[in-house]
Amino acid sequence: MMGPSGRKKPRVATFIVLCILSSICACKAQFKPADNYLVDCGSAKSTTLGQRTFAADGASPVTVSTSQEILAGTSANGVASFPNSALYQTARIFNGPSSYTFPIQKQGRHFVRLYFFPFVYQSYDLSLAKFTVSTQDVLLLNDFQQPDKTAPLLKEYSLNIARDQLVISFKPSNGIAFINAIEVVSVPDDLIGDTAQMVNPMQQYSGLTTQPLETVYRVNMGGPKVTPDNDTLSRTWVTDQSYLLNPDVTKKVAYGKKITYKKGGATDLTAPDIVYGTATELAATNTSNALFNMTWQFDVDARLHQLFDKISLL
Repeated sequence: MMGPSGRKKPRVATFIVLCILSSICACKAQFKPADNYLVDCGSAKSTTLGQRTFAADGASPVTVSTSQEILAGTSANGVASFPNSALYQTARIFNGPSSYTFPIQKQGRHFVRLYFFPFVYQSYDLSLAKFTVSTQDVLLLNDFQQPDKTAPLLKEYSLNIARDQLVISFKPSNGIAFINAIEVVSVPDDLIGDTAQMVNPMQQYSGLTTQPLETVYRVNMGGPKVTPDNDTLSRTWVTDQSYLLNPDVTKKVAYGKKITYKKGGATDLTAPDIVYGTATELAATNTSNALFNMTWQFDVDARLHQLFDKISLL
C-alpha cells in the first residue's frame, strides 16, 4: 500500500501460533545464519548467555542513531529470577526518535527479537514509557506499553528482509522509549511455506513467504521447556500444561528412539528433536461410552489473522 507521499506504509505483522503436537520424523540439518546480530542494549560490555554472546551496545557493525546517549542499568538482584536475566540489567533509553541499523549480508527471512523490562533509572521510570517500534516496511509495536510492569517481555517477529540494511526505529509517544536487547538472525527461507489453508472462509492463502509474522505461542506438547541453547534456531518452546483445559484426560508420551526425518519433509530446523520426540495424547478411561477430547486454549487478538503451524502425529 502506498502512502500520500509515495512511500510504502509499514505493514502490521500478522500473528503466528507455533504449536508442535507430536512427532514423526533425522539427518542433522546444519544451518549457519548469514546474519547473527545479538545486542545487549545499554551495556558497555558483551554478555554471554549459554552458547550465545550478546555484543556491547554500539559495537560495530551495528550502529545507533539517537540524539542523546542514555545507557541505563539496574541491580542484578531485581532481575535474578528472570530467564536471561543478564539482558534485563541494562537498557538504552531514547528521548526522541532513534534507531538501530543492521547490515544485512543475505536478504530473506530473519528472526527479530526485542527484549523489554522496565525499571527506574535516575529520573526515568521505564514502566511509564509509551512508544512505537517499526522497520522501514513493518509496524511492529504501536503505542506500546509494557503490560506487566514486574516481568520481562520478549517479542519475536519473523520478517522477510529485502534490503541491504534493517533499520529498527523507536519513536516515543510520551517522552521516552527503551529497549533491553535485540536479536536479528537469519533463518532458512523455507522455514515458512508460501501457502496455508484458511478456516473462514475455507480456501487456500498464498503469499506467506513475504508476510511479516509475529510469534504469539510456541508450545512443546507433552515435552519440557526448550531453551535457545537446545533449539536449532535459538527459539524458546514452553510446555503445554497451562493451556490444557482438562489435563486430567491427557498424558505425556515420549518416542524414545532416534528421530528420522523424511526426505522433503520436516527437519530439525523446523523444530529440535526434543520437540518431535514428545507428545500429549488422550489418556485411557474406564468409561467406554464417554466422549473426551484434548483441548488447548490460546488467547488471541480477534482483529488479526492467526497462522497455526504445525501438527505432526506419531
